[in-house]
Amino acid sequence: MMVRGRRKLISLHAPMLAAGVGSFLAPTQKSRTLTLEMEPYTEETKPEREYTSDDDFTDLDHVYSYLRHWAAGVKLNLKPTMPPGVIRRHADNVRGLLAIADSCGPEWGRRAREAVVFLLEKEKAERPQITLLRHGLAVFDAHALDQIRSTRFNQELKRLDLPDARWTRYRGPSGTEYAHPIEMHEQAGLLEKVGIRSVRIRPPEEKQCNGYKLAQFQDAWRKHGTPAPGEAEPARGRLRLITPQPD
Repeated sequence: MMVRGRRKLISLHAPMLAAGVGSFLAPTQKSRTLTLEMEPYTEETKPEREYTSDDDFTDLDHVYSYLRHWAAGVKLNLKPTMPPGVIRRHADNVRGLLAIADSCGPEWGRRAREAVVFLLEKEKAERPQITLLRHGLAVFDAHALDQIRSTRFNQELKRLDLPDARWTRYRGPSGTEYAHPIEMHEQAGLLEKVGIRSVRIRPPEEKQCNGYKLAQFQDAWRKHGTPAPGEAEPARGRLRLITPQPD
């Protein structure tokens, strides 16, 4: 930082900016991280030029010079206005970015807040318990059920044919464990995070057993639900039977 025209190193809260493919951060790390997902460019999105170590970065020298002069005189608002609902650690993560955006003008402040809201909603929608909640509603919808055995729910969960249905290769809540079919206790643990616990039910033509009711998932969705990016509502279930292929 620049203090009275001189550089000074200061210890401060600074969330890292991570770019990667797939799940590679534990929840405690991800809550302190702004994640940028990498996608290979196509013919349509290919940049005008490819930068290599031999390129002339004269333009960047001008940028760095501008930033050095800007940092020496700018007065940042240490408590910028947060978007609705952005509090606690999430507010800590974006406070510096919003302060800088505001210093560049109202339009940049507005765009920065829109980006923050989008990233935080996306992060919430991708939490495993929220994904399980969406997929649970898809299971109930696909079979037109209002109650289901816990064991059958687990089976149907692993048969869902949805883009983010990876319950046959579940890697734990942190996304760092070995890939395995989600087990019953793991299923129960995720559902408890959104207030759903198994209850005694009696499905049609079955004996009394432990299971879930559609109303439980609907209530949990109203309290915790966040649609997946690009979806206004939970996706409807499409079942894919996994059968052995002939040699």
